[in-house]
Amino acid sequence: MDPNLSPEQQARAEDTFPGYTNWLSPNYSLETNPKRWPQEIWNLASFSPENRHPTILFYLYGECSEYIVNLVHGKSDEERYNLLDEFYRPYYSLLPHFSAENPACKPKAILSSEVQKDELSGYGSYSNFQVGITDADGDVQSMRHGVPERRLWFAGEHTAPFDECGTAAGAYLSGEGVAHRILETYGIKSIESSS
Repeated sequence: MDPNLSPEQQARAEDTFPGYTNWLSPNYSLETNPKRWPQEIWNLASFSPENRHPTILFYLYGECSEYIVNLVHGKSDEERYNLLDEFYRPYYSLLPHFSAENPACKPKAILSSEVQKDELSGYGSYSNFQVGITDADGDVQSMRHGVPERRLWFAGEHTAPFDECGTAAGAYLSGEGVAHRILETYGIKSIESSS
């Protein structure tokens, strides 16, 4: 490592792996993924130092997410970990600097939601635009606006900015936006605007 670099520059130089990776129809993991579902990851270690986490986020959808939920539903923590590690290892083992012999390359924990089994989340439902819809942008704008005069706001992937509708990132962005609107309604300065 270059001694002339600051610790922040060294950390950035060490992590040259991109923030997003997509394995399209992988054919080398047919034992655990015989249908060759694509795998997408976000490398949370590639963020700027103050936001950096030693975490890989796999983003699943459709049949693959249904398969994973059914695979782990009702299992003990140890069984869940082993099943999920077996499924994801063919992908994370391809990442730069991976070594099967290095204990630091073994995931400390693997979390998996079971939102498709959760009645309160609509069993994993998400918004979509039906063929023939005539005012989808108006519908989204109405949901995004909510009914603030009655102190009713909506947040989630269905109220996200249009280029993020239907995504986890969109859900986060809409929640952040609603939080700012609520603070504004109650005359509270947000941390962002007060600095």
